[in-house]
Amino acid sequence: MQMSIAGGAGKGPRPAWFSTTPNVFTAPGQWQSESGYGNMHAHYCAAPFVLGPEQALVIEGELPDCRFANVMLWNRYMQTLDYTRRQISLNRAQMHFLPDGRYRVVVAGRDPGVPGWIDTEGRASGLVYWRFLLARGAVPTPVGRVVSLTELA
Repeated sequence: MQMSIAGGAGKGPRPAWFSTTPNVFTAPGQWQSESGYGNMHAHYCAAPFVLGPEQALVIEGELPDCRFANVMLWNRYMQTLDYTRRQISLNRAQMHFLPDGRYRVVVAGRDPGVPGWIDTEGRASGLVYWRFLLARGAVPTPVGRVVSLTELA
């Protein structure tokens, strides 16, 4: 399934940090000019998610040395999902960390019973959007893999 990104044809090139491949992230990056709509002191990383009803996207990686980091889910119009009734985002303080210090975020349409879950509202597709503010040094690329919900239990 191919997802279109808001602001498509005729709106200029998509940032390199905005992947068009479902469940696969490209290297985080920054806006290259003042013509962008982002914070010039932030690194961003985004990718579409496409999941079946019994699947989850497990995202793991290392957070950079930064003042703030978060991940959130958007619909195809780049609007956040329902944050008033569901856990659709995590900041660094809310993330689940593995014993080696790496984070683990689980994107799924229902609660898989593991820490670090963010809720797709049962949607089969949408966008995963990362922000890293005032990062010092390199910003590692999040790595996603699709697994069955039974693998997580």
